[in-house]
Amino acid sequence: MCVCVCVCVCVSSRAVELWQKLISHPEWWATASDDGRRPKNMTGLLWAAHLRFFSQMIMAAKIPEVVALVKKSLAEGMCCVVGLQSTGEAAGGENTDEKVDELFSNAANCIITLVQGYCHNIDDEEKEELLKRKRSC
Repeated sequence: MCVCVCVCVCVSSRAVELWQKLISHPEWWATASDDGRRPKNMTGLLWAAHLRFFSQMIMAAKIPEVVALVKKSLAEGMCCVVGLQSTGEAAGGENTDEKVDELFSNAANCIITLVQGYCHNIDDEEKEELLKRKRSC
């Protein structure tokens, strides 16, 4: 098995563990936010973030192969056009005003937005642990 596949499997396994933890604690998601708004369908929000997260992971896993194909094609004198769908650029723009000290990840941003915006029935220490674990995904 190539190194790239091993890395993808390892990262994917850690991501699955994180999402299993998030999904297995429905009590964390049940209350209104500080401004008094309560999502009508928290389960829907949770699964939508889950879908966005893994879509971004799948796209990221394809990048090394795409780069290799482009380099090979360019070396053969061909032109290359790469189209990306659902890159998450719109969500990425939310963090442009802040100083970023790590590489931005659209997949990690899905977890950050979900946990910071809707995870209210959890102690601060546990919330910080979840946000730290997203960095390993």
